[in-house]
Amino acid sequence: MIIRGELDFWSRPLDLTALARDLVNSPEVHTVTIKNGTHYLFLDRPERGRSQFIAETMNFINRHP
Repeated sequence: MIIRGELDFWSRPLDLTALARDLVNSPEVHTVTIKNGTHYLFLDRPERGRSQFIAETMNFINRHP
């Protein structure tokens, strides 16, 4: 799983696409762009992406025990 914030200037949409394309040995590639999220999703306020970051991460982990 690759997660990026929409407002993350370090991780551009092109980077997300390129990394997903390069993960040829991964059984599943799941990408998420969190609206209004920054580079520091895990530190941000819940309404600025942290809640969605945690939810997406937990959903992915629960699907892959």
